[in-house]
Amino acid sequence: MTESQRLLFAVALTVIYVIWVAILLWRHYRPKLSKTAIDQSTFLIAYASQSGNARALAEQYANDKAGEYPVLLTRLSDLSLSELTHIKRALFVVSTYGHGEPPDNGRSFYRSLQNPKNASLSLQNLTFDVVALGDSHYPHFCAFGEQLYQLLEKHGATAGAALTRLDHAKGETGKSAVFFATGTSNNFILDNRTQLNKTSETPLFELSFFSDRMSWEAGDILDILPANSELEVTRWLHNHNISPDLEFDFENQAWTAKRWLTYRQLNSPQTDTSPVASLTALPLNATRSYTIASIPEEKQLKLIVRQHKLDNGKLGLGSGWLTHYVTVAEQVKGKIKPNPACHIPALTSPLLLIGAGSGLAGIRAQLSKFTQPALAIKPSRIWLLYGERYPDKDDVLEQTLDTPIKSSTIRVDKVFSRCPNQPQYVQDKLVQSAKDVKALVDAGGQIYVCGSYEGMGEGVHGALLAILGEEKVQFLIDTQRYHRDIY
Repeated sequence: MTESQRLLFAVALTVIYVIWVAILLWRHYRPKLSKTAIDQSTFLIAYASQSGNARALAEQYANDKAGEYPVLLTRLSDLSLSELTHIKRALFVVSTYGHGEPPDNGRSFYRSLQNPKNASLSLQNLTFDVVALGDSHYPHFCAFGEQLYQLLEKHGATAGAALTRLDHAKGETGKSAVFFATGTSNNFILDNRTQLNKTSETPLFELSFFSDRMSWEAGDILDILPANSELEVTRWLHNHNISPDLEFDFENQAWTAKRWLTYRQLNSPQTDTSPVASLTALPLNATRSYTIASIPEEKQLKLIVRQHKLDNGKLGLGSGWLTHYVTVAEQVKGKIKPNPACHIPALTSPLLLIGAGSGLAGIRAQLSKFTQPALAIKPSRIWLLYGERYPDKDDVLEQTLDTPIKSSTIRVDKVFSRCPNQPQYVQDKLVQSAKDVKALVDAGGQIYVCGSYEGMGEGVHGALLAILGEEKVQFLIDTQRYHRDIY
C-alpha cells in the first residue's frame, strides 16, 4: 500500500468513527416524538432487559398485539416522559438487575420518572400493566417491576391489573417456555468437553457443540434446558412410590413417568393426588443461560462453564448436567437468545475487555470477532483484563484463545486473587490503571464486562465509577459504549 493509499484509508476510518459518534450523540440527545407521531390507538410495549429475557418476551407480546393495535415496541430508555403522556395503553416488561436496580436500558427512564423536577407529571390518560421477571432464589425479587408499578401509579396512571411476577426459579418464564415444552427448541449435539484447569478444585470446562442451525453474534447467549440425572430421577420415583414405567397421556402425547421427569423439577408432590396428577403438576426445570464463547465462523458453538457444587455435595443442576452428566454425541435442548446490548460495533476506537472465571466465554467470543483477518474495521488496540484464582492452577487464558495475543495492538493483563505474591482482582487492576482507563474512554473507546455480578461485576462497576465519575459512566451506558454481560 502506497503512502497516499494509507492516508486515504486512515481518513476513511476517521470519517466512519466521527459518523458513529454523531449517531450515538443523536440517539442520546435526539428530539423526542411529537404528540402527532403517536396515534391514540397506539399500544406501547416497553422493555428493560439486561440479558435479553424481558426483551424476548416483549417481542412476543408485540407480535400478539400487532393484529389488534398499532404497536410501538421500544427499549424503556428510548421512551421519554413527554411521549408517555400521549399514550393511552401500555405494557412494561422488565427484569431486575443487581440489588433491585433497573437494567442498563431502563436506567435513564427510571431516573427521569424519579426526578423531583418531574413531580408534577400527570399520566392520568395512561392505563398500564407491568410484567416483572425475576428469580426468587435471589433477594430483591422483581424489585424494579414493583418500583416501576408504584411510580406509574404515583403519577396518576391506572393499573389495568395487579403486577404480574414471573419467577424463573419456578419455571415461570412466560411465553418463552413454550420453546422447550413443545420441543421447538434446537438440539445441540455435544462434540467435545475439556476441563481447562485440570488440577483446580473449581473445575472450568470448555464445551463444543454441533448443530445444523446455528446463527449468532459475539455477545449472544445460549439458554439450555438442563436434564435431571438418571440417578436423581430413579431416586425421586422410588421415594414417592411411583413406577418408572407408569404410562399416561398428556396433551396428546404418550409418556412414561421416567421420561416425563427428565426435564421436570423434582419437587415434593401433594400427598392427596394421584401419581399422574403429581407428575403433571411438576413444572419444567428452570432454564440456564450461558454466554456463547465462539463465533459462527468457527463452525462450533462453544461454552465455558464453571462446575458448581452445592453445600450438600451435589452438582448444580445446569453446570452438573453440562460438565458431568451429558455425554459426547448426546443432545442438549437449547435456544440461542440474541443479546443486542453486548453486540459491540466494529470501530477503530480502542476496546477494553474485562472478565473473570467463566466470564472468559464473552472475552473469547469478542476477541475472536475483532481479530478476524477478513474484518475491515477493527479496534486500534484491544486491552484484555482477565482474573482467576491461582496462577499455577487456573491460568487458562492462552490455551482457551484461538487468537495469538502477543501483539503490539493487544495488551493483556492477568490477575489472580489467590496469588501468593501479589493477590489482585480485576477491579484492583482497573484502579491501578486509572490513567489508561480514562485515556481509552476519552479516545471513544468501548468497555465490555463478562462474569459474575457478585464480586467481579459490582467491583468493576464501582471501580469505573471511582475512575470516571457517575455522570460519565451513565453516559457510556446511555450511548451503548459500556456493555455488561453480567449474571
